[in-house]
This record gives sequence, structure tokens and C-alpha cells, in this order.
Amino acid sequence: MRVIMAARRGRYNRPPVVPTAPQAPRGLDSAVTLRGSLRPPPSKSLVLRTVVCGTLCDEPLTIEGVWGGGDVDAALALLSALGVEHARSGEDLLVRGARRDGRPTWPMARAVDVGESGTLARMATALLALCGDPRRPATVGGRGSLARRRSPALLRALERAGARIDRTRGDGWPLTVHSAPGEADLALEAPESSQEASALLLALAGRERTGILEVHGELPSRPYLEMTCAVLASLGVSIERVRSGSRERFPLAGPPRPPVGPVTIEADASAAAVALAAGCLSGGGVRTEGVGARSLQGDAAVVGHLAAFGCAAGAGDDHLWAEGRPSRGAVCDLAGEPDLAPVLAAVAAGAAAAGHSSRLEGLGTLDGKESPRLEWLVGALRLLGFEVGAGETWLEVAGARSEAKLAAGELDPAGDHRMAFAGALLGLVVPGTRVRDPSCVHKSWPGFWGDLARLADLDR
Repeated sequence: MRVIMAARRGRYNRPPVVPTAPQAPRGLDSAVTLRGSLRPPPSKSLVLRTVVCGTLCDEPLTIEGVWGGGDVDAALALLSALGVEHARSGEDLLVRGARRDGRPTWPMARAVDVGESGTLARMATALLALCGDPRRPATVGGRGSLARRRSPALLRALERAGARIDRTRGDGWPLTVHSAPGEADLALEAPESSQEASALLLALAGRERTGILEVHGELPSRPYLEMTCAVLASLGVSIERVRSGSRERFPLAGPPRPPVGPVTIEADASAAAVALAAGCLSGGGVRTEGVGARSLQGDAAVVGHLAAFGCAAGAGDDHLWAEGRPSRGAVCDLAGEPDLAPVLAAVAAGAAAAGHSSRLEGLGTLDGKESPRLEWLVGALRLLGFEVGAGETWLEVAGARSEAKLAAGELDPAGDHRMAFAGALLGLVVPGTRVRDPSCVHKSWPGFWGDLARLADLDR
């Protein structure tokens, strides 16, 4: 059995990820059909945004459906580090923000640990820079894959606003934040991630005056910014958008105010995409509950992409569904939902095994994630015997001439949960393929392996 390692020498070098409890390689059984329904974990993107808003409120905010993996745990740790009172009861979270003189009042710790969450690292950095106590600098750090994340555009925007950022690893983390004392508007130039704009909007919402974020250049993964704006609007923040050429202005007035009832977090569309693809690649069908056609999450678009591959797929108000193996190749633009690339690369492999070629486009942000994802996908597909072409923003998988050329491999996700999901799905295409360090899925879906095993049991 051959092995692919995602971390190699050169510009993709990263420190090793040490799992808390090493596990034997795992895979999905290609001989079993997956059928049934499941509810994926809550959207970690929505959890993080809503929890951050809770720190800015002057009244308690109740959030329903808060559970999940490492990133959700890191969000709760952020509350503790900021000194924000909070309490959990089952899947409900109560956040008691506090404000004085137009700013949040946090009895902050000197250090904030955001785990491996690049989203939370950016949000915490912006919050501390624009809403923190100027007398109490704080260090934002984490572990594992966070060491390779960078956000130069965000740090430049905060420094222009008057914050001081003491760097130890270039434009990444850990770093120490000295809060800006003023109320300056913000300018974000040449953003590399929509998370940078989201972080600045959330921090601006912590002020009790109208603030303006001006973005110069195109925003990658725009649906995630739309999600941020929707969360802010649902909590009473007035936000507008004014576009002029390559510039876009976001005037907004906060602070967030809790609604009359609780905020309910919908299921994670990225996780749903994995389950739906697994059902299709196994020749079965899966329905995911808790996220549907009205979702705030861009990754709910997975049903359209699966349909492009010839699978039957659709959405109801509160569910997504898909069934049937891919029967043709497809061209998919994933600029708005790059987290679907690992899932759809596996679907493209399924189509290729049946002789159909596919192309995924809009992948320019993949190599800035927890691992060099585009490089990993290319290497994994080639290892298993697929003919693959790739550029900085695209990936092509050619139709296989003979399934006999495909051979199982052992895939090392290098601590990246989405690469582990991709490896699991590829095991449904190339029997015997296994994923090293299967526990890394804890970041977003701790029960992944068991949940999909139960779908297999339902079909027996």
C-alpha cells in the first residue's frame, strides 16, 4: 500500500500535527451502500459568528444548537479568555456580554488560544484590536495548522486604524495585539480571505456609532461574508453595501442586540455535503436534516453540483438530499464555496472511474487553508491512479481508461479535517483506500466515522 504525505519541504512546510489519541487508519467500506438520513453537526461558521456577536451585546444572548468539534470548543475558550460570562445547558449556550461607555468591557486574559481555527484567529485579532482595552495587550495564538495561516491584509487594516501588532511569525500567529484607542473607519486592501472582511465587520459592530469598512479588491468566498452580514442584521445591526468599481463600502451601526427568543444554529452544510457525496458514491442515497434551500451557507449549493455530475439531488426548506452514482463529468465553479472542493474532487474521481472527465475551478484560496489542499488533492488522486491536471485555480480529473489502473493508497491528511473527509470519500471510489490520523475530523465533525457507519448499517 502506498502513502501520500501532504506536508513536504518547500513553501508548503508546516509543523507536524500530533493527535491527542493516535488511531489506526480508517476508511469507508466501498462494498456497502449508504442510505438513510442524519443531522450533521451545527454550522461552525454560524456558531463562531454568533458567539462573537454575543460578546458585543449588552444583554444576554441565547444560542441553540451549540455542539461540535475543536473549533466550537475554541470559541467557548475565547469567551473564557475574554472573561465573558457564559453557561451551557445541553446544546444551549447563554452568553452575557457587557458594555460601558460605548465599548465592550472584558476582564481579559493576557493570552487567547484559538486552537486551529483561522476564522477565530482573525475574529479575535480584530476584536482585541478595535474593541479591547488599550491598557491590556493580549497575545492571540493557537496550535497545529494555525501556524501556517497568514492574514497580511487584515493586520495592515488594523494597523492603519491605530492598533499595534507585535508579530512573531510574519503576518501570522501568534501575535500580540495593542488595542486602537480611536474610532477610525477601516480600509481592507487586497483581501486574501472573506474572513478578513467578516472579522472587521464584527469588530466594527462592537462600537456604538456608525462605522465604515471599505474593501479594495475582490473578496474571495463571498457567501461567507454574506453569512456574516446576515448574522449581524438578525441581531439588529444596521448594515449597508455600496459598490463602486472594485471598491465596496459597508456602513454599519451596532452594537448587536439579542432578539426576543433564542438564535438557532442550522446544521453544517459543508458536513452535509460530505454525507450526500458518500451516499452518491456508494450507489445509495442520503438525506441531511437541519439545513435546506433557505440556508445562509454557500455550501448548500452542493446539491446543484451533484446534479451536474448526474446524481439526483435537491433541497427542501430544512433538508438536502442526493442519490445515485455520478454518471457524467461536470465543470464546477467553486469560487464562492471552496470548502466543497475536497468533496467534489472525490465525486469527480467517481465520475472518472466511469470514464468521464471533470474540471473544478475557482480554487485559488485552497492552499491558504489548514493544509495545501489543492496540492494534496492532486497528489492523492495521482497516487490512486487518476490522471490529473492542475493550475493555481483549477483541477481536472480525466476519465479513466481502465479501472484496473486504480490502486488503493493510504492517505495522510496532515491534520486537516477536510482532507480526511476527501480521503474517506475516495475510499468509496478506490476500494481499500484508508485515511491516516482519522481523529483529525474532530475539528468539525467528531462523530463522522460512526455517523456514516450507521448509514451503512441501515442498508443491511
